[in-house]
Amino acid sequence: EDYTFQLNLQDSFFKFFLSNSSEFPVSDIAFHFLTEIRDVPAINVCSVAPHIVEKIRVLKHVIVLREKLSYMWDYIKDCPDAEETVTKCGNLRTLFTSLEQHLLHSLDLFSLTDLIRVHNKDMSSLLEPIVYYARCHIEACEVRHFFKNSVIGVGADAEAKK
Repeated sequence: EDYTFQLNLQDSFFKFFLSNSSEFPVSDIAFHFLTEIRDVPAINVCSVAPHIVEKIRVLKHVIVLREKLSYMWDYIKDCPDAEETVTKCGNLRTLFTSLEQHLLHSLDLFSLTDLIRVHNKDMSSLLEPIVYYARCHIEACEVRHFFKNSVIGVGADAEAKK
């Protein structure tokens, strides 16, 4: 039996890349396969279609946000003050840990569900506040300033002793 794979939750991936609202017949096997893997981050968009990132601004924006979050997470996970930082969206460290790990560590890797969320702009809406609050925390963090000053101070002391 063939299914008409409607362009909705299961196949917005195709709509995303084909940018039309056509329906495509798919077999039972293909339908079940796509349903089973829709949450598995298995699509490396830069490998599958490298040109697509430059053509689809919202996808490029999400990749840039994920890159920023990746660098920010390296700081937030080690900052003791981040544990206590509460934002309008919740605890700062929890905002990061609640994200699926591939969003922070495999910047070009997407699941079908991720691509649907990118297409609907839900992914941008999820990531933008986290980037904002992390940036605010990092810029104002006393631990970072203390560490930066102590490292600079150590370097200056070492140079002065020569």
